[in-house]
Amino acid sequence: MSDDTAPIIVELVSLADPLPKASAPLGEMQYRSDSWTPQEVRTLRQLFNDDTPMPEIAEALGRGLHGVRDKVCTLGLRRHSTRPWNELEDHERLCCKHGARPRGVTQLGD
Repeated sequence: MSDDTAPIIVELVSLADPLPKASAPLGEMQYRSDSWTPQEVRTLRQLFNDDTPMPEIAEALGRGLHGVRDKVCTLGLRRHSTRPWNELEDHERLCCKHGARPRGVTQLGD
């Protein structure tokens, strides 16, 4: 017999320790009012793909801006936006890339 046609012998043995038993019956998971419904996720994806600004997405969903940003990150969504940045977004991007104050910029709007 070749190696691939040789019978495989497996010995079954009992577990040394029995599996632990639950101390009480398992209950249902508690409902969370901040959970995302499938419809909300679909709406978020659609608005995000339509290049809707984040504050408008948050308003449309009735959720906080940071919650929407967190969900976008959790879903791994990436935007290839064709919309120009507004002044606040432009400032935020500069600060993230170049530190608290980019060289030559003293205040927002200067």
